[in-house]
Amino acid sequence: DLDNLMQNMSILSFAIDKVNEAIYLIDHEGNLQYVNEETCKMLEYDRKELQSLHITQINPTVNLEQWANHWNELKEKNSITFDSINKTKSGKLITVEINANYFVYNNEEFDLGLVRDITDKKLDEQRKISHVKFIENLDRINKAMQSSRNINQVINNVLDEILSVFECDRTYLFFPQNNIWQVVSLRHRPEY
Repeated sequence: DLDNLMQNMSILSFAIDKVNEAIYLIDHEGNLQYVNEETCKMLEYDRKELQSLHITQINPTVNLEQWANHWNELKEKNSITFDSINKTKSGKLITVEINANYFVYNNEEFDLGLVRDITDKKLDEQRKISHVKFIENLDRINKAMQSSRNINQVINNVLDEILSVFECDRTYLFFPQNNIWQVVSLRHRPEY
């Protein structure tokens, strides 16, 4: 009966607003038809403002051609997950993971996007990658230091490794002597 249906719809709407993921309902043209409260918090808009926007206004990486390509892929696969960028009302860019789901309701096509802010996760991944690269580079320089017993050869090996690590044109080893910095050794790329 109609009362039960209305009550179930109210419960569903309430539940969707309490979910900790942003939810976007987008029509095939890219217009936002529905957003939940988490979407409003994440993007710093109120619901009415968001529902007047096009996907290209909150996703600066998408243009109309890309939206059409996305739509065709979504229709073909029914569900796709990908990382993208969203832009908040204040202009802040956030990295998001989107699980897009295609469905048809009353002969209208929709994309139901479940969206999570993964900006911090991506920053943590970048920090870990940078840290691993730093340790690997220290290890490379350490091996260059242990590569010979001849101090001049060790210095040259270390400077060559630094050229490679930093992808620079030249490296120097300076030594302070009587308040003047003396160049002890210089290495450079052959083409420099």
